[in-house]
Amino acid sequence: MALPFPDSSFDVVVCGLGLNFLPSPAKAPEAFRRVTTPDGTIAVYVWDYADGARFLREFWDAAIAIDSEAATFDQAYRFPMCTPEGLRSLFQQAKLEGLTSHALDVVTRFTSFDDYWQPLLTGQGSAPGYLAGRDQQIQTAIRERLKVVLPANPQGAIELPARAWAMRALSELELEWCYTAATAHLIL
Repeated sequence: MALPFPDSSFDVVVCGLGLNFLPSPAKAPEAFRRVTTPDGTIAVYVWDYADGARFLREFWDAAIAIDSEAATFDQAYRFPMCTPEGLRSLFQQAKLEGLTSHALDVVTRFTSFDDYWQPLLTGQGSAPGYLAGRDQQIQTAIRERLKVVLPANPQGAIELPARAWAMRALSELELEWCYTAATAHLIL
């Protein structure tokens, strides 16, 4: 949380898919602002755990159906800042202005069910960490449920949409330019 860089070190600061894993996500935009130059840009993007990251949502829905304790591990529950409103609130608390948000939509492709399942067995990350802490019976039940609910094409490939939310703050100079340009436009 204490970025080891002097004030105004960077023109662009980006935090990709990591904000929610920081010890104090609410303090991160302030740290980003400190190390960004006055004419720089700050941006973050996070998975939409509640609705948009289907590869994870399908996992959590299956896990919750099998194990009621899974709900407390669900990233949608644990990371409420991973929405446009949540990101906007964090940026506003840091007194960042000129905020814009965008959906970043991609398709996650898995060649087979095993291609989807194998990363969940690594123990690294929220869903794999949860799964590693369950007994073999629960793991197998989740696996079998996912085999039934995941949409596979005739070749067995699985394609799921995934959405991340991005938030950008305009720097002080960019914001000043926008206001000046808007004022000039109004005067004309």
